[in-house]
Amino acid sequence: MVVTLRDGRRRGLVSAVNFTDVEFHFVGASFARVSFVQTNYRAYITRGSERSVWFFGTTLSSRLTVFPRLIWGMPWHRVRASLDATWNGAKCVSYESSSSGRWCSSSMRLVPTDEPVGTLDGFENADDAARVIANPLIGYFEHERGGVGRYSVWHEPLQPALGRAVSARFSVFEERGLVEADQGPHSVLLQPSTDFTVLLPPHRVAQGT
Repeated sequence: MVVTLRDGRRRGLVSAVNFTDVEFHFVGASFARVSFVQTNYRAYITRGSERSVWFFGTTLSSRLTVFPRLIWGMPWHRVRASLDATWNGAKCVSYESSSSGRWCSSSMRLVPTDEPVGTLDGFENADDAARVIANPLIGYFEHERGGVGRYSVWHEPLQPALGRAVSARFSVFEERGLVEADQGPHSVLLQPSTDFTVLLPPHRVAQGT
């Protein structure tokens, strides 16, 4: 998916979605709940008329990565990670996170702003931006055993606040030539919490469709 920015440049968008997963559990195993830091690395794409995301991979600070990887071929990777965020109700006061591992490393320090989210650069209106950036529900990934996998998630529409990056680096994007080392992000969106469901298992997508 390509957007046209206000300065006339046409760009594709990628995102790093970083959060603390609280009491994660699989359906049927609610007795085994774990918490960890998770980051989803993705690009925004279209498939026909469907707006979705392409997952480069997901990192977790948990051994749990082994199950989706071995059973479903999903690109989940274990890292050492920390996330330290302070909130005053729905307002973010401070946000700092980092991770390190063989597949990728990351670091970010974010601060809130008093500006409304409004219309983000490259989008027709706030609803369009929210639908594409904050609320994609379909994801594709390169299956570990070949081909493409597809799965979906569900959550209530997010209503994030606008933040600003003091610093943000993600080796996944830099090594692929998608961003420069000193390049600031298109936008920073901060959400205090949300409940979500990952609809698994994924299924293979037939080639040519």
